[in-house]
Formats: sequence, structure tokens, C-alpha cells
Amino acid sequence: MSENISKNENQKKQFDEEQYQILRRCFEKRDIAGWNDWRKVNKRTNVHLEGANLSCVGLEDANLSRANLKGANFFGSSLKCADLSGANLEDADFTETYLEGTDLSGANLEGAILFGADLRNANLSRANLQGAKLFGANLQDADLSGANLEGADLRRAIFTEKI
Repeated sequence: MSENISKNENQKKQFDEEQYQILRRCFEKRDIAGWNDWRKVNKRTNVHLEGANLSCVGLEDANLSRANLKGANFFGSSLKCADLSGANLEDADFTETYLEGTDLSGANLEGAILFGADLRNANLSRANLQGAKLFGANLQDADLSGANLEGADLRRAIFTEKI
């Protein structure tokens, strides 16, 4: 997957290959607890995975709080109950991503693509969703208190159960 990550010479990306490989090994083994243990041991280490290709992977319960994931690709992934609080997710692609119960409080999702994302019961309090594309996203029981939704595309977004 790391071969899908390219560096733009005009824009210096913050990407740590070692961190990516640790996370990759953990999700390939279906042992996200290994990643979370690494985060506990390395509390003072900032996570830099800008532009990472994390499409179609299982990251349920992963601790990605305060991580720099700007422009990351999560297409079709599962991040159920993951902790993305305070993360930089600007311009990230969450198309058809499963985010039920995920903590996105205080996260920067400016310009993020969330087409058809499942955000049921997600915590989006104080999140910056300015210009985010939430077309067809499921936001049932999501906490949007204090969220910035200026310019967000909420067409066909689901806020209540269908009767």
C-alpha cells in the first residue's frame, strides 16, 4: 500500500513510513491493539500519516487521536468506534466508510469527502466540517453540537430513522 503514497515535491508532506508500517502490520494481522499499545508507549510521538492510503482496511477501535491524516484515503474502510478526536483530516476521503460510534470531536474535516459514510452515533462535536461533502451520509444520532457546517454539502444526508 505504501507504493500508493506519493510525495509532491512542491508540497512537503508529513508522512512517517515507520508509523505507517507499524499500523499496516497491525491491521493486516487484525490486531489493532498492537497499534494502540504502540500509541500508549509513544505518547509524545506525533502521528504523521498525511496522504496515507488506508482504503478498504479494518481500523475498528484504532487510536488515531490528534494524528495528521490530511488527504488520507479511507475509502471503504471500517473505523467503527475509532478515536479520531482532534485529528487533522482535511481533504481526507471517507467515501462509503463505516464510522459508527467514532469519536471525531474537535477533528478538522475541512473539505473532507464523506459520500455515503455511515456516521451513526458518531461524536462530531466541535468538529470543523467546513466545505465537507456529506452527500448521502448517515448522521442518525450523531452529535453535531458546536460543529462548523459552513458550506458543507448535506444533500440527501440522513438525520433520522426512516419510518
